[in-house]
Amino acid sequence: MATPYNQEIADKEEIFLENEISGLKIAHTKNLGIVSALEKGNLFPSSAYQAVKEITDEKTELAFISCTAWRTIEVLSLLETDLGIPVISSNQATFWACLKRINIRGSSEYGSLFER
Repeated sequence: MATPYNQEIADKEEIFLENEISGLKIAHTKNLGIVSALEKGNLFPSSAYQAVKEITDEKTELAFISCTAWRTIEVLSLLETDLGIPVISSNQATFWACLKRINIRGSSEYGSLFER
């Protein structure tokens, strides 16, 4: 899991996700330690790309990029191509859920999640 959050917030998120999603085990995390919402929103997508590259290895089955203020959509497909695994971000998952609810399929150019 890659986040721009500080360690305290990231730890809480990890505990929440592992408790809520049966069988989920977050193996690696990368937290940028940012507190300011404005600073998170000013991050370049390349920072998400780099963070995910740092936390993945040959055993990684999926990467999650957390934070709706972090611009990530531009790098999701690139990460999936480079890593060969699904990469899901908070905004992407939210958008996917909204589209699914109204029976519209999104474009896979924004990640393999939209192929589901």
